[in-house]
Amino acid sequence: RMIAQALHMLSQSDPLVLINRSENGEHVLCTSGSLHLEICLKDLREFLRSAKDHLVVSEPLVSFRETLAGGMKDVCIAKSPNKHNRIYITGSKMDADMLEAFVGIESKSSLSDPSISEDPKRRAKLIASEFEWPLARARKIWGVSRDPIDCANILVDSAKSLQYKNEIKDLVLAGFREGTLAGVYTGEPITGVRIDINDMKVHQDPMHRGARQIVPMTKRAMHAAQLMAGTQILEPYFEVTINCASRPAEMAAYKIIRNFVGNLLEESAPGVICAHIPVRKSGDFQKLLRETARGEAMAQMVFSHWAPIPGDPSV
Repeated sequence: RMIAQALHMLSQSDPLVLINRSENGEHVLCTSGSLHLEICLKDLREFLRSAKDHLVVSEPLVSFRETLAGGMKDVCIAKSPNKHNRIYITGSKMDADMLEAFVGIESKSSLSDPSISEDPKRRAKLIASEFEWPLARARKIWGVSRDPIDCANILVDSAKSLQYKNEIKDLVLAGFREGTLAGVYTGEPITGVRIDINDMKVHQDPMHRGARQIVPMTKRAMHAAQLMAGTQILEPYFEVTINCASRPAEMAAYKIIRNFVGNLLEESAPGVICAHIPVRKSGDFQKLLRETARGEAMAQMVFSHWAPIPGDPSV
């Protein structure tokens, strides 16, 4: 109870901190970087020390994302648990510009506003104007999955006609959103995916096409499409800006970046080094930079982008 109270106080005092609770009862502390995490843990330990409580901390965790490696040639079919309903879908990667409009850090599109992306009429007009979609086609987007907020997936009605569409639409959309919350391989959220509904066979009796039938059927179809199309695992990258006070400090910074598998960017000014480094490898970056450069280099890290991890996750 004291730990929960301490975390609540920390989240109230620091707006950059997010507190979640996992299924196994662990408290998950989300921070903006390794240095921020160290400061938060220090504050928590001091609070719990006065309360004579003990804090057990795991190794830092890094979030990943899953997306489709390409498109599908075949249609994916899934049945409801009672075998009376079927859904036929295909999956493909969302257009990169559209994905950027929904979730891009520097997006100037109104689609990045969840209140607009969830409004079918306003969303259709924006997509038709910004991406040259026919308005009738844009109106067939049933919904956008934006959970978590840095992810976006769209569900499109590509069928000629669907029986009982108005009755099952919300259920299909619920299954679609549930399916994007956790991918097949890592259990991390899915992003950048477009799902097209090609057809549906729905039982005429409402008792046989309720939420317990349609939602799991759609979720199963989502995961099957992910397996058929292939999956890419995306990892987050920091953009690191290092200010160096001397030439030896610059050489030390270059060495550290190479050791952390970073990608150098063009120098913006003398003594300023910019690079991209994977978040999962950035834990001791600040500490090693200070030690190697003897305090003559200072780094600032901000989130930059998601990039695919090479290789096939199914192997």
